[in-house]
Amino acid sequence: MSKKRKSINVALAGVGNCASSLVQGTAHYAIDHTLGLAHPSIGGYEASDLNYVAAFDIDDRKVGHDLSEAVYSEPNSSRRIVDLKNSGVTVQMAQPLDGASGIAGEKVHVSKAKPANITKVLRDSETNILVNLTPTGASKASEMYAQMALSSGCAYINATPSKVATNRKWQGAFKRKHPSSSETILWIRLAQPSSTGISSHS
Repeated sequence: MSKKRKSINVALAGVGNCASSLVQGTAHYAIDHTLGLAHPSIGGYEASDLNYVAAFDIDDRKVGHDLSEAVYSEPNSSRRIVDLKNSGVTVQMAQPLDGASGIAGEKVHVSKAKPANITKVLRDSETNILVNLTPTGASKASEMYAQMALSSGCAYINATPSKVATNRKWQGAFKRKHPSSSETILWIRLAQPSSTGISSHS
C-alpha cells in the first residue's frame, strides 16, 4: 500500500482571469484528465494534490466571497469550464498599493473592507506556496507579496512580468531565508500575462 502524498497548500495573490483559469484547470485535471497537460505528474505530485487555502484581491465583487464564486465574478472574463464546489476559502482584502487607474480603474470596484494581515493568513492556513497573479504593472503589490512570503516562511512564485526574481535584493533575501543546499528556490516568470482580460488585484 503506497503512502498518501501530502497536498500542497496554495495561496493566490489576485483572483483575476489567470487565477480563474488556474483554479478551474486544477479542478478539471484533478478528475483523471490529462489531455492538455505537458507533465501530468511533477516530482510525484499531480493536479489533485493542489489545495487552495487562501486568496487575496481588492475588488468588492470578490472580497468576502468564496473562491469558487469569486473566480467567475466580473471583471473576469475567462471561459467557465467547470462548476466549482464551495472551497471554504474566503477571498480577503489586500492593500491596493498600485491603485486602480487606467483600464483597470474603469473595471475594478475597490472594496472598502479592512485589509487582511496577509502574513498571519499565510501562516494560519499553512500555505506552502504563494502564487502572485496580480496584473501587469502591479510592481508594489508583487514586492509586498514577496515580503509576505518571506515573513510567513512559504515559497513564492511570481507569475507576472514584475521584476522580482531578477532583483538582487530579493534573490539575497530568499537565499538567506532558505540557506540549505538541499532546498531549491524556484522562480517562475511568465513572459506575457493572459490576454483574455485583467486581474482585478493591484
